[in-house]
Amino acid sequence: MGSSSSKLSSDTKVFTPATPVDFSASFLQQLDSSIESDYTRAQNTEKYIQDKIGQKLQKLEEDAIKNLEKLSNDALLKEDKEPGFSSSKLDEKLNELTKKLEEINSHRHFQTPGIDEQVVQNRSLVISCLKKNRGRPLNCWDEVENFKKIVSST
Repeated sequence: MGSSSSKLSSDTKVFTPATPVDFSASFLQQLDSSIESDYTRAQNTEKYIQDKIGQKLQKLEEDAIKNLEKLSNDALLKEDKEPGFSSSKLDEKLNELTKKLEEINSHRHFQTPGIDEQVVQNRSLVISCLKKNRGRPLNCWDEVENFKKIVSST
């Protein structure tokens, strides 16, 4: 036991400054009476760093939102300026295409010999459902499945 205490004292190093350092008694007393310890200083430092990081993250988030809004507004304004991409013109083109497709379908005769009448009826059900639910083809899932079953059985 006695040897361990002597090892401790041999490991202790004392540095003496080249120039004398004198602190006032009031300063030394203030340091001794301070309730702030290394632990509380570390906690305060950690809290300060977290606050700064939070502020920077909030600023980055605000900048990202501003940039996104600016880009979306610029894109919307750009669409309005380009005459070829207005929604009314696109609607007109879609309507023209659907009319052309309807004309083509009306000229074709699907009543070919050898096709069962059930197939033709279910095909017309699928077509009418798709027309009724334009843009929502999944609403016609049952009709399509029935059509597939009938076609595969013939």
